[in-house]
Amino acid sequence: PFVWAGKQRWFAEPPHMQVSILFVPSDAQEPRVGDELVAHLRHTTTQYDRLVDR
Repeated sequence: PFVWAGKQRWFAEPPHMQVSILFVPSDAQEPRVGDELVAHLRHTTTQYDRLVDR
């Protein structure tokens, strides 16, 4: 459900309760600590730490 550098990124392994590990190809810029990723999620099953409405 994550988008980085304009493309959907796939999980490198199944998501855990507090961590999601994503596959980012070598030709894409890697995210840095503090960067925000777009996430397309079902709101009925999501619990947020923080919500940014843009």
